[in-house]
Amino acid sequence: MESPTLERILKSPRLPSLPAVAVQIIDLVQQPDIGLNELAAAVGRDPAMAGKILKTANSSFYAQARTISRVSDALMVLGLRKVKTLALGFSLVDDLRKGGKGGGFDQEAYWQRSLLAAAAARVIATQAGRADPEEAFLGGLMHGLGVLAMNHSLGEEYQAVYDSAHGDFLRLRRAEQERFGIDHAVVGGALAERWNLPAQLTAALRYHPAPEQAPAALARIVRCVAAAAQAADVLSGPEPARALAAYREMCLDWFGIEPDEAEELMERIYADAAVVSALMDLPRPNLSVGEILSLANEALEDIQMDTEADFERLERERTALAAEVSTDQLTRIANRRRLDAFLEEQFHNASGGRAAMSVLMVDIDFFKKFNDTYGHQVGDEVLRAVAGALRDNVRDRDLAARYGGEEFTVVLPDTGLAGALVQARRLRAIIEATPVPQPGGPDLSVTASIGVATLDPKAHTMVAQLLQDADAALYAAKRDGRNTVRAFGLLKAA
Repeated sequence: MESPTLERILKSPRLPSLPAVAVQIIDLVQQPDIGLNELAAAVGRDPAMAGKILKTANSSFYAQARTISRVSDALMVLGLRKVKTLALGFSLVDDLRKGGKGGGFDQEAYWQRSLLAAAAARVIATQAGRADPEEAFLGGLMHGLGVLAMNHSLGEEYQAVYDSAHGDFLRLRRAEQERFGIDHAVVGGALAERWNLPAQLTAALRYHPAPEQAPAALARIVRCVAAAAQAADVLSGPEPARALAAYREMCLDWFGIEPDEAEELMERIYADAAVVSALMDLPRPNLSVGEILSLANEALEDIQMDTEADFERLERERTALAAEVSTDQLTRIANRRRLDAFLEEQFHNASGGRAAMSVLMVDIDFFKKFNDTYGHQVGDEVLRAVAGALRDNVRDRDLAARYGGEEFTVVLPDTGLAGALVQARRLRAIIEATPVPQPGGPDLSVTASIGVATLDPKAHTMVAQLLQDADAALYAAKRDGRNTVRAFGLLKAA
């Protein structure tokens, strides 16, 4: 179902109507068995068009060895397909330029971009051999038909939207969709269908912004026109760097044209556009291809550097955020959330006897005394000192974490009971030797009790059971005088 805006555009009395000769040519070009004389006769009924075709046939665009003086000779020398394309292109351009004057619409900029797109489509098709160059040329020339149709039919209402894009056709399509619910590609495709234009041309108009949506049988010409539109934006658009990146990517992915080769084609594109501008009486683009490409490449390098810098910044922020989420704010070691995840991971790796694993539960002795005697600020310093001693004296593959309150947990992957006892004794001694500063007074000393539990695949089917055994060993250490180490299941001091 057509949208109300599309229906309004297609029914607008301001839309140009095709002249009789154009209608006849369109009908003829749809016929696969059209004869040379029929087409020559149709073109000959319009002297102005016949003159343009002859002028084009004798131009450097086709570089014929001899002068062509009759349309029938042009058909013989150039071939039916080329002359059909030329005739249709001339009739459409002449008609579309009528009624387009006045107002604020920049006709010159529009047709210059169209010329560049037409030349680019022909050059790309010729280079790649994936589509008929003449059909691609016409697709590039007419790919913005919807812009003209919307400008003709909607007038000032469309002019404001067109102006807001500042010559950026990607931005223009977004603005059109936001304001009207459709864009110029949809309008161009619908108008091409209404005028019974060839299927290849209709597809190029409709799908060039999104070639992946084109019917498979028409994908080649649509891709040529899509890449050509980007080439035109390199040479005439407000963001040549972005267009250059898209153009190079399309040429490589779709046609196997390397980026350097794609850029070299730009000079040919500009030269062909200059020739066609004279033949079709369209405004000639006046620009320096080399300078534009140089500036676009410099801008691309800057964009790439900015992108890399942004990626590095985002990666740093992501890493910092991940660390923040998994870090205890007071002690700056792993928090309970990180501990739980690490325990589950290591427990899974070690389950079934695949590896050893031990856990140490560490509790600060008489912690309440520090808070009651010296205040919570000193109590916090005690927590930080013990946390630092644990963090700085475990292996890289181990994890020291705050379990809660004055209790800490150390997870020891690939460590059996004997190794865990050695590490527990070592950490107990380090904590005892760690001074705790207090404001205006001598350093304080602190001790800790440590319980050890080693994974037993038969007894421990869940992490909670392993922690429960380590906690039981910790209470045994506290019961036996504190500042000591006990291992679950062992009755003697370790």
